[in-house]
Amino acid sequence: MASLQGVFLLSEMEFDSNIIEFCSQHHERIDGSGYPLGIKNEKLSLIGRIANVTDVYSALTAKRKYNHDDPYSTLESLKLMESQQVFDPGALSVLSMVVQSDSKIKQFA
Repeated sequence: MASLQGVFLLSEMEFDSNIIEFCSQHHERIDGSGYPLGIKNEKLSLIGRIANVTDVYSALTAKRKYNHDDPYSTLESLKLMESQQVFDPGALSVLSMVVQSDSKIKQFA
């Protein structure tokens, strides 16, 4: 599979297994709609659940060369992700707490 080439390369380079797991599952969705393996529910590891929400959050909030639209705000991104119901609720809740507390800290810096 072409989408697993990076994972195979990381394995050959002897990266830590947690990093490999993170990379291999970051496009998986809790409902099984992700790729490359369609892993869902309890078969999706905690690392995969964290990778999934952080990857999507990053994609929504960061300016990317291939995306000419303006990035979403923190709040817009979290609301959009919550509405889709394809993310682990616990991982999404922790992400929400972290990014919102980070935003509050930056206001006072």
